Amino acid sequence: MKQQKLNLFLVHNKGTFAELTMQRLQDFFCIQSFTVRKKNYSLKVLKNEIYNLINKSKFNLIVYISGETREDSFMKKLNLDLPYFIADLGDKKNIPLVYLSSLSVYGIPRKKSVDVLTKKFPYNNYGKTKSEFDQLLKKNL
Repeated sequence: MKQQKLNLFLVHNKGTFAELTMQRLQDFFCIQSFTVRKKNYSLKVLKNEIYNLINKSKFNLIVYISGETREDSFMKKLNLDLPYFIADLGDKKNIPLVYLSSLSVYGIPRKKSVDVLTKKFPYNNYGKTKSEFDQLLKKNL
């Protein structure tokens, strides 16, 4: 008897990493993806669209992949505001979230190995927004 695939909701911006992730995961999951394409999307519109998709579907897992952009306000939206909204919604609906942080939260490495106990010194907005999100999750969810 063939085992039924779990339903995965993949939220991502456009990019090679997201495409490769989707290709690799489709063997194991039924994937519904949401691509954040337009930089001019308001956070309210993004939240509303994602909220509606999560409410009408029965997802077993949410995977969130964000990316780096040169636009600081968009980076904050991608790496902090939107994923926190998704994490909170997933928490309320008992849907686990997988997201990728970044080694950039540690800044320029001061030693050869980095682990969860290594001090964080992000030096750019990408690292700072990723670090802020890590801390928000740790503190609130």
